Amino acid sequence: MVDIPSFATVGNFYIQDSGRSTEWHYVPNITNARFEDQNGDNICWAAVASFITEIYQIPTAAGMTQDEVVFFHLRELRDKAARLTGVFFNLDLADLLYDGDDLSDPDKITEMQQAIVAGNPLGIHISWKGLDVGHAICAFGTGTLQGEPAFAIYDPNPNGDPDNRFEVPISALNHYIEGVDSGQIGHWEYALSCRRPMP
Repeated sequence: MVDIPSFATVGNFYIQDSGRSTEWHYVPNITNARFEDQNGDNICWAAVASFITEIYQIPTAAGMTQDEVVFFHLRELRDKAARLTGVFFNLDLADLLYDGDDLSDPDKITEMQQAIVAGNPLGIHISWKGLDVGHAICAFGTGTLQGEPAFAIYDPNPNGDPDNRFEVPISALNHYIEGVDSGQIGHWEYALSCRRPMP
């Protein structure tokens, strides 16, 4: 198990010590990944994809930068929104798709946690209720908080979080907005379990 220090406590359900299990698992090579801010208003998807290439160390040990991901997917450098499904399939990272209903299925939650323990991060697409916009984050670790299954999350655009990472009960992903409890505004639309691309 890798010790990831300096988790921020953000909002009323991001808990660093109180109720935190001692057994947390993180994907291998997480110390190689950069917890960077996204480079533009609309390219959270590129930041998450870049983060995952750094974990898998593809196509080189340094992974891909956000600009490299944007150019690879869009064929131009542009601050433009994109869906994780298309980006991950384009980069050959996608494995299993989980929709919003899977958050209430204990077997699916266990499956997602097992994928992380096996070394495969989870790209998550959050949608804002009533708005035609979304946000991309990445689960790179798993454990429990106050007895609930939880994820360690990389969010490239959190509010007031200096290191872009925190721990979140999985149930909280149905009222999520960039690191702050949003009062049921943001909700999990889907998640993609990743895999290392075939050589």
